[in-house]
Amino acid sequence: MKSLETENRLPIFALLLFYSLLVIRNAWISDDAFITFRSIENFLAGYGMGFNPYVRVQAFTHPLWMLVISLAYSLERLFVPHAPDALSYIAIFLSVAFSFTALYLLLTKIARSGTLSFLLPVLILALSGSFIDFSTSGLENPLTHLLLVLFMLSFLAAPQNILLLSLISSLLALNRIDSLLLVAPALAYAWWTSPLRRPALLQVVIGFIPMILWTLFSLFYFGFPFPNTAYAKLSTGIQSTLLMQQGLDYFLNSINWEPLTFFTIGFAGFCLYLNRDNKAIALYLGVLIYLVYVVRIGGDFMSGRFFTAPLLVSVGALSYMEIPRRSLLVGLLVTVLLGAFSYRSPLWGSNMVLLFPTYP
Repeated sequence: MKSLETENRLPIFALLLFYSLLVIRNAWISDDAFITFRSIENFLAGYGMGFNPYVRVQAFTHPLWMLVISLAYSLERLFVPHAPDALSYIAIFLSVAFSFTALYLLLTKIARSGTLSFLLPVLILALSGSFIDFSTSGLENPLTHLLLVLFMLSFLAAPQNILLLSLISSLLALNRIDSLLLVAPALAYAWWTSPLRRPALLQVVIGFIPMILWTLFSLFYFGFPFPNTAYAKLSTGIQSTLLMQQGLDYFLNSINWEPLTFFTIGFAGFCLYLNRDNKAIALYLGVLIYLVYVVRIGGDFMSGRFFTAPLLVSVGALSYMEIPRRSLLVGLLVTVLLGAFSYRSPLWGSNMVLLFPTYP
């Protein structure tokens, strides 16, 4: 496991500061987050986990994120019981903390040493409008990002630790079930290359106990294994060809507004072609499967939201690989050009007015 060497500390913390300032400057809360907030208020008030009191419908998509915020909110109310907008600020605080920690681990534990090697992942994530936007927003993305970095760290450093990989995968699914697609190929690769596959399979089952327990609870409490949002969005009766067309439009919208994301994913594929690292290929295969899934379900109404996780995995693969200096410089140049001059560059916008509005 890589240690934080003395000569690397200054550039790493300077880059982390730059990234964190952009996240804070562009922090915001989406309208969808208030669905979760209302469920939390009802849950802690003893009215059940539903959007409406005593109505057992799982309106939130992210059980783990909901439970984490609930825990933080319950602790906050012990000290400041009547703080206005407390849930919004707790969500922002947790999001910034998770985002900072994810990038810190990526730089110190996964990325290769060297200023240029540190610069590329930070600039990609910091100049991606979608990634910065959904590093807050009140949705589950920041926790997904942190869990993905923990999974990549464990997989790249110790793929034989099937139990730990399965546990992190289970938490990812508990946070948002479709994010399991991103790590499934890597988990399958770790199991297949294990010297003892039968005991390893048992470890996979044990690692998924948190997700299994929640699913059983959901069946008992809500009457369905998955969130209501999954059934509402995926069981519309719309023809699959029309959904896929809408999914492609979702891709085109992201490419138009923020081409850096898809340049990064393509650049990671190009570097993998040069390196042919099996573990990085397994991670990248999860990215491709996830992108196909996004097309299949018709995308989303929030531009770029579903692309932050595959972008992070692509950045993790790039950070782990040994990239030729010339390719690295080309990647940095294109990243700066696309990131600084895109329609949604986080360098030129700010969402702070949404958090701290001014009134006449």
